[in-house]
Amino acid sequence: MGCGASSEKKNSPPPQHKQSVKGKDIKRRSSGGKNSARGGGAKGKGFMNSFALKFPVINKSFHAVFDSFQKFHTAGNGLKEQITADLAGTVLSQIAGDDKKFSDEELKELFHISDLDKTNTITFRQFLISVAVGYFLCDSVKNEDERFLEVQSGFKVVEQAFRDIDADGSGSIDVQEMKDALFFGHGANDAALLEARFKELDFNEDGDVELPEFMYAMVSW
Repeated sequence: MGCGASSEKKNSPPPQHKQSVKGKDIKRRSSGGKNSARGGGAKGKGFMNSFALKFPVINKSFHAVFDSFQKFHTAGNGLKEQITADLAGTVLSQIAGDDKKFSDEELKELFHISDLDKTNTITFRQFLISVAVGYFLCDSVKNEDERFLEVQSGFKVVEQAFRDIDADGSGSIDVQEMKDALFFGHGANDAALLEARFKELDFNEDGDVELPEFMYAMVSW
């Protein structure tokens, strides 16, 4: 496959459903490597404040993608509506244009990654995963167009925030890493808030958050 790849977790289909990209799956791609020891990472209020200041950049990128998405969803009601695999491929190809040509296999896999609830349709929030993994965060796409770089910047902010929170470089965020990012150095730990925030991110409730889930959650943050 040309770029993004499967982010399946332990409750997912068998390994033959996974596809690698340049020898890496999306979990490896979103990390600095699996073998680094826990250290560094995002720490507390300073990180969250810095990240929050970049929300306008993220929102601008997401809205740019939505402008294309809304032409194809069924009733014009934005986030509530869903599109099928065929339409998702059409929209993704339209956004990428001549920069990235997708094979049927690539489109099928990107849809599989994005369809977090396995309903065979995807919402705009889920479609953002396809756009991010398949195009804007794709190493094989080389585009210096100002518009592309502007839209890409929001996805890059999300990817970097994910890496910052993923202190051990495993390609997924666990509860302790989220706790460090939210609470380190500024008062008592609020267990209820931590639980709520982690639940928002951990879509399949397996105890770890990977980049597609993190991207999905950003729409409502």
